[in-house]
Amino acid sequence: MTPRILHCWLTVAALLVAGVVAAQPAVPAEGHETEAETMARCLAELASPDVQARRRAILVIGKYENPAAEAALLLSLRDEDAMVRRSALVSFSERRGMPQHAGPDILALLADPDVHIRRIASSMLPEVLLGTRLARPPQGVVVAGRPPVVAVPQANPVLEQLNRALDDPDPIVVKNVLAAAAAAPGELDPDKVRNCLANPDREVRVMALQSIRELPVRKEQELADRLAPLTGDRDDIVRRELAATLARCGAAGLPGLRLLAEDPVPAVRLEAGRQLALMQDESAPTVLARLLTDPAVDPDARAQLVNQLVILELPLGDLLRQLAAEGPAVLRAAAVRALGNPRLPGQPPPPAFF
Repeated sequence: MTPRILHCWLTVAALLVAGVVAAQPAVPAEGHETEAETMARCLAELASPDVQARRRAILVIGKYENPAAEAALLLSLRDEDAMVRRSALVSFSERRGMPQHAGPDILALLADPDVHIRRIASSMLPEVLLGTRLARPPQGVVVAGRPPVVAVPQANPVLEQLNRALDDPDPIVVKNVLAAAAAAPGELDPDKVRNCLANPDREVRVMALQSIRELPVRKEQELADRLAPLTGDRDDIVRRELAATLARCGAAGLPGLRLLAEDPVPAVRLEAGRQLALMQDESAPTVLARLLTDPAVDPDARAQLVNQLVILELPLGDLLRQLAAEGPAVLRAAAVRALGNPRLPGQPPPPAFF
């Protein structure tokens, strides 16, 4: 610890302790320290060049909830020792409410060299982002009677820190950042998110696909090309999420969806077929007919698909009559309800059918 930092520590410690002492006039029992005395001792140790002393001190200070302790924890987030930083960060994470002014220092720890610190800091992102300004600066100012003045775009440091964390080699950090993206919808860098599609961790790939669905799509073919390799992903959950994401690519996503409609896993085929139907693709009737008569597909899932067919108004009356006459009861019931819906294309069955 440099003399300048040590001097700052001692000055802050003296001021804080003075405030605590003034607020704690109680006389301690013999042989016991008051809170003010304990804080004074720990603050002095926290200013020590002895790393072990600082480690002991921050563990004690973290148990107190007063302005002096909070200020000491905040300064300790920048300590040169990883154990001191980690202890201070854990103390903030365990508090009932994290002070908003601690947000910038916690965000800075997303780039900490210690992976455990990065994991803890990223797990705190939802609470940190709620109290952090994410709005971008205005891009221009219009004044009546004058030409518009275009402002120079400025980078948002919070978003920069979040996007850099998406490159973290640790999958837990990346997952925490993607999970916190709900507090910054549409603000993550699309290229950074798409790079996560190649992450070896299955959950990262799944969360990246889910995040992509929340981002604006400007180049549908380019996105479809980035997603295409995942049709051969080894994980069926990734392929199922891929089907829902390919639908965001419009016509460019249809080849991938048609391929997934032939997937060996029923849940993947089901999601791909549902998306093809929603997009009114010409292959949808054939794909849906296979799904609805496939015994490998869960009956409840097939029944739910029948309920959606009525909304889509696809010409599947003959297939529904077949389903109403045979198969699992839940599927027969769904088919009967669909046939009785006036929105179903074609001639409805006669009353005797019901």
